[in-house]
Amino acid sequence: MEDGTKPSSREDALQWASAEKDGKLILLLTAESVGRPHGVSLNDVSAAMSAGLGFVPLLVRTCEIPLSICRIQWLDMTDCLIYSGDAIGNGVTASLNQVRYESRKDQLISALEGTLDHEGQQARLFSLLAPFNFQRQISHLTENFIGREWLFEQFQRWVQGSAASSSTRELSNQRVFWVVGQIGSGKTSVAACMVQSCPEIAAFHLATQEDEQTHNARRCILSLAYQLTTQLPEYAHYLQSHEPLEEMVPVASFVELVTHLLIGPLTAIARPSKYKSLVLLIDGVEWLIPASSSSQMPPFSGGSWRENKDEECFVSMLPMLVSRLPEWVRIVLLSREEPPVLSKLRAFDPPDVTIEQFKHENDQDIRRYINHSLSKLQLSEVEFEKAAAQIGTDSGNNHEFGMEQVVELIARRSEGLFLYAVNVVQAISEGRLHLHELAELPVGMGAYLQQFFASHFADHDMYKHRVRPVLEVCCAAYEPLPVATIARVLEWDVYEQRDAATVLGSLFSIEAGNDPETQTLRPFHTSVLDWVRDSSSSGVFFVDVASGHERLGRWAAREYQTLTRSNASEFVNLNYELEATGDEKLKSKIYIVRNACNHLMQATGEDCMQLVAAFAADEKFQLARRLLHVRAEGLQSFFHGDISREKAQELLTRRQPHRVGSFLIRYTSRQQTYCASFVTGLDEASGAPKFRHNLIHHLENGSYSTVPQKDVTEKTILYPDLISFVEQYQRKGVLTAPVARAAPLNREISR
Repeated sequence: MEDGTKPSSREDALQWASAEKDGKLILLLTAESVGRPHGVSLNDVSAAMSAGLGFVPLLVRTCEIPLSICRIQWLDMTDCLIYSGDAIGNGVTASLNQVRYESRKDQLISALEGTLDHEGQQARLFSLLAPFNFQRQISHLTENFIGREWLFEQFQRWVQGSAASSSTRELSNQRVFWVVGQIGSGKTSVAACMVQSCPEIAAFHLATQEDEQTHNARRCILSLAYQLTTQLPEYAHYLQSHEPLEEMVPVASFVELVTHLLIGPLTAIARPSKYKSLVLLIDGVEWLIPASSSSQMPPFSGGSWRENKDEECFVSMLPMLVSRLPEWVRIVLLSREEPPVLSKLRAFDPPDVTIEQFKHENDQDIRRYINHSLSKLQLSEVEFEKAAAQIGTDSGNNHEFGMEQVVELIARRSEGLFLYAVNVVQAISEGRLHLHELAELPVGMGAYLQQFFASHFADHDMYKHRVRPVLEVCCAAYEPLPVATIARVLEWDVYEQRDAATVLGSLFSIEAGNDPETQTLRPFHTSVLDWVRDSSSSGVFFVDVASGHERLGRWAAREYQTLTRSNASEFVNLNYELEATGDEKLKSKIYIVRNACNHLMQATGEDCMQLVAAFAADEKFQLARRLLHVRAEGLQSFFHGDISREKAQELLTRRQPHRVGSFLIRYTSRQQTYCASFVTGLDEASGAPKFRHNLIHHLENGSYSTVPQKDVTEKTILYPDLISFVEQYQRKGVLTAPVARAAPLNREISR
């Protein structure tokens, strides 16, 4: 219903629906419709609930689910819409993705027929698995996509069962379709188009250079699992009918997650009848290879940062994963042609498609893209005449200069790099480049960027004071940052923040929303950030990344001090579990906890290490880091499996010096439940530790408590999962120093 709908019309609609025996309210879940406190549909929700009207909530844009309906199952249909437009006053429009909608239509019909399980399973899975939201990237990358039919034909031959013609691999390894290409060759656009148009793809992951969270292998697996629950009802049923996810996910290692969320369920269920193959797609494989963590600060005092072992690298595990998945499950990989990737994926060598080897097809795609994009522009005859006058004296250009010559010139200068063509077309469409200037286009992306910066930032003082600081921050940031956060980092005044789009618009895109708190700043391609940090290529436009780390580190310290001055527990009480759906202020605070010390340790300022020391000595900041680490990595590092009370006390005693708050999590098969074993005090005479063992009971409603089911009352504190229990006791100061597991895990799970 539109905002302008009269109250009586709304009431009439609700009465009409509720008068029918099977009447339903279809509620489109977006931040605008159900966001608190001003969601335009919140009153309709209340009225419909009062009228006893059935709900069919459809999540069409990622948002926080209202508490009033959080236990009602909702359908995640975010990938059924394609968004276009921008966030700078031009509006965003949505259209239906017919392929994805067809795959969900049966679920929607079932919901309308009243067969939804109203126990909040989808919300439960969303909370536990915390999937990434790539829909805006998908929409952006596919908006003007054209070409690549030759690649899609190979993909279709492969997915239907026959190997790609270029492959010489053994039959057992032909369940992987591997595409490699240099940076700027359009791999991610191909991936996005595959996701958008190929119904066989049931789950995907886009690992991007600018967002470090997408590099986390654990989160990648959880996100893939969530997507599979939305596509395969049998898979979702399997997860819900086996060991409780609330127990398995927090304590499972990465290898166990792969086994229990991918290999086990997919092996157990039958192949979906609609498709010959089911496909998982991973783009940006190179970013899923862990970098050294030597520069990172340990996540909590008394502990140690978990080393990036090869067994916890998703890329290293891919050959094993492929061999253990059922034959009808296939995997698409897209990556750069880099030695670490080639080494870890040598079992799948050679790649099915190396884009640069298909020179003719690639060149034709670039020409088609240029011609298609420019044909939509209002290019006047005067512009062509000026271009002819400028270029007509060159050898081979004595004929009339028209669109064909424009396309040919741009394509030749691109040297087969799609990114070059995309940026030239964008510059022409935005009026920053005119046809008569095409003769001056340099050859290759590096030369293009040099010319781009030289022409747009001829005023070097302006570049030095307005543009370079932004590039420093973007190069150093571990995640894309909202414009409002960058404004605080650089201490912009209101005028500088308002003019950001004008100053940076040709170099960056500003995405998502009209509110600066939600607008995210992204370079038009990550190759820009690679180029500016290379002094030999960028010259006077060189950007010192260490300066960006220092700016971000000092901002984090300022922000932390300001917020904790008014509320000492501000960062301890953050709802870390809401990071995926929370507002930008919450995400900004979590960013500080996660990255402040890492930024400062990579800076060169004289007092930066003093700020690191201050953070290290701040007990509440260290507690916040522990809480964030537990939420991100689970309990696996200090979960000791099925061990006795005596063994737990022995492990706690080994820790020297003895410390109140030392703890571990274990499972007790005798009690069929989990237990927190911890040190409550030290004997005054001997200094020996005193122990306590708190059972964590799994209740009938799926929650957890320190009391058994029979003793639960209205006043009993309940925890939605094991992690929430540990978080709360960490906040209380009861559990402070986890005892890491050293021996192989003896793991038992309650049924």
